[in-house]
Amino acid sequence: PTNSIIRLEDYFVADKDADKESPSQQQEATVSSPPLPDPDQDVDPDVFLAKLVESICGFAPNTKPALSLACFPEISEERIAAYDMQLVVACRENNVNLLKELYQQQNAKLDCCNRFGESLLHMSCRRGFQEMVKFLLTEAQLNVHIRDDCGRNPFHDACWNPTPQLEICELLLERDPSLLLITDSRGFTPFQYARPQDWPTWRQWLLDHRSHLSKLKDSKSIFC
Repeated sequence: PTNSIIRLEDYFVADKDADKESPSQQQEATVSSPPLPDPDQDVDPDVFLAKLVESICGFAPNTKPALSLACFPEISEERIAAYDMQLVVACRENNVNLLKELYQQQNAKLDCCNRFGESLLHMSCRRGFQEMVKFLLTEAQLNVHIRDDCGRNPFHDACWNPTPQLEICELLLERDPSLLLITDSRGFTPFQYARPQDWPTWRQWLLDHRSHLSKLKDSKSIFC
């Protein structure tokens, strides 16, 4: 579903009509985005997110299955072959210095994955390794558009952690908030893996970081 959006160009009229009120100007008084949702309202984070996006971007978003989107790279033989045990151990043990050494001195391919599509970024997000995630995204500059064979992106793994990984999720959100609207093969969004007792924390977190959601305006054709 979409709402009528008043575009900037709708406010301009030809000189001969300068004194006339355009149809869009007539609508301006009645067409407006809804107010920001209340984080104290007891709704799940997906409902809160949808209301927040509608308020900020002017459209109510739909979700999309990851396996239908071309923005995610395939689980290729090249990526599987690069899934070296040294990299895996460094990641599992949260040894950022070792992973940096392998990356800088041996040119290790950090976008590698196993045959199920699980990547180092997935693993780090799921385990709550904030500094590891920061290194992978900032220094190694991994693309957040990465999924496993079940369609789970790094946000799914971050929300799977029993403790809200707010700092990790902010790193993901600022790169692409649309990851929150992408479902896995079960039809689950990332927030559907979050514990209900943490919903208030996630609602407030979304509200506090709502400035990043404006990027979804560029994805309106996909998610509305």
